[in-house]
Amino acid sequence: MCDVKACSSAKLPAYARAVAYPDNENKLICLISLLNVYDIPHRLIGGMSNVLIKNGIYNGVLIKTDKIATNYLAENRITLGCGIRTSNVIHRMSAIGLGGMEGLAGIPGTVGGMLKQNAGAYGYEISDRFTEAKCYLTDKGHTVNLSKDEMDFSYRHSILSDSSIVLLTATFELLHGCSDDIISQIRYFRSCRAESQPIKYPSLGSVFKRHNGIGAGYYIDRAGLKGFSIGGAQISEKHAGFIINRGGATADDYIRLADYAKRRVYSEFGIELEEEIEVI
Repeated sequence: MCDVKACSSAKLPAYARAVAYPDNENKLICLISLLNVYDIPHRLIGGMSNVLIKNGIYNGVLIKTDKIATNYLAENRITLGCGIRTSNVIHRMSAIGLGGMEGLAGIPGTVGGMLKQNAGAYGYEISDRFTEAKCYLTDKGHTVNLSKDEMDFSYRHSILSDSSIVLLTATFELLHGCSDDIISQIRYFRSCRAESQPIKYPSLGSVFKRHNGIGAGYYIDRAGLKGFSIGGAQISEKHAGFIINRGGATADDYIRLADYAKRRVYSEFGIELEEEIEVI
């Protein structure tokens, strides 16, 4: 078994049968095809910033995409490999006066993971600047280019939720602007995140999706659960929409606490919260 605790943003103990690190698109496609032929369970992961391994054990192959790092800029259009951390690109582009994604700075996800969930913050969504993607259709065995409409973006959703569609690269059209202004906006949003979110503790980000436009943390807070803990997992005292690892938390602690928060919110407000994190 391979120890993958270090890969998890929440630093939860986790193991997998094997971990693979393909370093280009062709190797990724060949690996997926081979695993499918032998019917071996597998899952692509980027930064594991919102992925939780149930029971701490994945009985298959985790495919880390970090090394798939295509990075091609033509004027204001940038094509990125699925494994690149989006926040790093936002910072790098700001230095040359390209922006349009400032509110996403500080989110730890990769391009693939963020597009899969159409990640967003402070009025920005990653789909805002998206133009097209190159994907591999595992059930058909070939690649295809998908337009923005074909990606079926909505709140925390895209066509990539279908596990048979694997993102290889994505292209974004950035906005020209004053570098100093873009950097100032990035700093502003990062300071907002630091003031309102428990960034000093390991976590998986927002645990639940918004309900009717209202953050789940509002309901969890009103249910009196700020600071409530199970094992090493705790509902953040700073932002009730986050479950943090105060030390020694396990995947089971995390899941039990999330389930308890859901039950309490439903009991008090009749609202069924839906997970934003993925449990595999």
